[in-house]
Amino acid sequence: MAELAALPITGIVEEDLPGPPPARLRLIAHFASQADAEACRAALAPDATLEALPDLVDWSPEWQSQWTPFPLGKRFYLSPAGLDMPAAPEGRIRLDMYPGLIFGGGDHPTTQLCLLLLEENLVPGDTVLDIGTGTGILAQAAMGLGARQAIACDIDPEAATQARRWHPALPVWAGDTSACRSEAANVVVANLPGGLLIDLVPELTRLLAPAPSRLLLSGCLLDQVPALTAALLGSKAFTGLQWRTQDDWAAVAACRSR
Repeated sequence: MAELAALPITGIVEEDLPGPPPARLRLIAHFASQADAEACRAALAPDATLEALPDLVDWSPEWQSQWTPFPLGKRFYLSPAGLDMPAAPEGRIRLDMYPGLIFGGGDHPTTQLCLLLLEENLVPGDTVLDIGTGTGILAQAAMGLGARQAIACDIDPEAATQARRWHPALPVWAGDTSACRSEAANVVVANLPGGLLIDLVPELTRLLAPAPSRLLLSGCLLDQVPALTAALLGSKAFTGLQWRTQDDWAAVAACRSR
């Protein structure tokens, strides 16, 4: 498996084969070209079978066609990106939804919870830092709400590249928060897995300017709420936690107390 992973594969599928012990396994490796597949077979498995697959359908436009614009909260209007989409109703901020593998298109509850927390907590003139920006939708929303500046980062280089492409005016870097100075923003927003949020509370606190400042976190499951609450209150830096929930997900706005 390690030898396969070092080759230019686009994916690996493992299939358990029926039969008595010992267990047998079939590996199916996908390649972007016939030449790559043949090179792999020559190097690792001369007896392997090659099978040409039909060209994949570009699913992004079809997926996007299933989305319809919708309002969110009091200020936002989420719409599939495209010139043929309707303008946002008067008084609402249009946020573009981009199909693809980059998280943060706007259709997931954790993203929507973050948007609602931004709407409720951002004050015009705030400086916003978006950690794990994905498509950049949260930073886009912050600017629409009147932030003086929004900057963003993502450890996935492809996400950072796409966010820069979709939002050319947005400063985005590929990497983690170690590249960011302390007290960099008075609003820090992060839509990340709950376990990671719990571990990152000290680092996210470092990035926040002194009070009044707000930490907006989304991505934890309901059963992770007690642990995240304990991490935030245990830091002695936050008070007045404001929770929002949707389906099985939760998000919190934590106001810095010092």
